Amino acid sequence: MTDANQSSVKAFKKVVNMPAKTLHDWLKTEHSLAVGLKTNEADESVGHQSGKHIIKLLKLKPDDFTDEDIKFANKVVGYVHRHLAQKPQGDVTETNWRYSLMNWGHDPNI
Repeated sequence: MTDANQSSVKAFKKVVNMPAKTLHDWLKTEHSLAVGLKTNEADESVGHQSGKHIIKLLKLKPDDFTDEDIKFANKVVGYVHRHLAQKPQGDVTETNWRYSLMNWGHDPNI
């Protein structure tokens, strides 16, 4: 694995602070299903789809990441960092902002 890919996996593991089981259970909730960008009412949100992919990556050893996995891991890191920069004021516990981040494997309240 290249140094760049090792850095990508390390950054991914750092921003995804929810264990695979916790993320799996979260993705089943109404709050999880209700947030995120959808192309229409019948579609699953991008974040919800990403959460499923993140669970698969969390189960991989770093050396088992493919080039596509690295690309997706970088996408997750970018999303989480951009979204964290938009943190609303006040308690975020029951906000769509937090729920969206959780779909991407990051719980800001941890």
